[in-house]
Amino acid sequence: MRPFVPHLIKLLSFSVFTFYSVSSHPVNELSDFAAHPEYSNAKISPGGDYLAVGVRHEGKRALAVLDLETKTPISLTGFYDKSEVGGYTWVNEDRLVLSIVRQRGALERPGSIGELYAVDANGKRGKYVFGYQAKDPIYAAGRILDYIDDKHILIETAPFGNVAGKDRLTEVYKLNVYSGKRKKIIRSDLRGANFIVDSNKEPRLAIGMDDSSEQIMSFRETGELTWRHFPSPFIGDVIPVSFVEENKALYVIAAAPMDQTVKGLYQLDLETKEYSQVFHAGDTDVVAPFVSREGELYGLGVERHYPEFIAVNENHELTTVTQALFSSFGGANVFITSTTEDKSKLVFEVS
Repeated sequence: MRPFVPHLIKLLSFSVFTFYSVSSHPVNELSDFAAHPEYSNAKISPGGDYLAVGVRHEGKRALAVLDLETKTPISLTGFYDKSEVGGYTWVNEDRLVLSIVRQRGALERPGSIGELYAVDANGKRGKYVFGYQAKDPIYAAGRILDYIDDKHILIETAPFGNVAGKDRLTEVYKLNVYSGKRKKIIRSDLRGANFIVDSNKEPRLAIGMDDSSEQIMSFRETGELTWRHFPSPFIGDVIPVSFVEENKALYVIAAAPMDQTVKGLYQLDLETKEYSQVFHAGDTDVVAPFVSREGELYGLGVERHYPEFIAVNENHELTTVTQALFSSFGGANVFITSTTEDKSKLVFEVS
């Protein structure tokens, strides 16, 4: 599985942006190249100089980067064989990390194979930084958990099921997105657990399954290695959102015993294990949290007869703009995909 770095530029226009895509071989007609001008998941870089966009290239998903000042393309990253670009995120103004997906049998959507690939915005210095093709191979699936700084991210990893001696316990590593060097931070004591980090970028909560396949929570104090299990006080699955200020409580989307399975937003005290209701729509589930790049919860999405935005933090800088977007696109669902660090620019999707 080798990445390609195409060189021939051809013009491709689509609804919002004038976009330049790249091909590795000549194209006789623009219509041939742009027959399926699909694009998705546009994300602006932290400093606002570039826009990363998922595009279809030769029938597979690739990643294009556009210089927003000159309106010209500077790179297109994709892979040979059955591999494609999955999700991607900006780590800093010039470096992205991509997840790699692969077609599996007759499935329509390619599935993740747990590999991470890092590349500069200009398409240079591409490198497998996690997975079996990395310089330091590991037979596990990785996903980005959080950012640490301009060179490092936290990744959550789960060993492949066919790796001898592995017990399916998830781990968190600190990963250098340039060298691929990694350092283990913590290991969960729950199979298939997902981690939640606090405002100090420390994994403090894990949610996984017990031997009866029931969801269970595991918590640890700052600086400790020992996990402490506690049963969920909610009905059904719990969706963790983010830690509250001072890291003593957690926002979760869940259904309390009196909710009759309708999910709302609750604040769970991690010391007392007691919870308090923050918002509940009564007759419909909370379907999505609105969380900033910094992990701050500022709103919720609900859908009664049409999508609605519910402000949780009226003072957050993204609350007002999100309210304005929902008002402008009445009846549609609006989702902010990315913002610059100073929040002066943002990219949003309407569906």
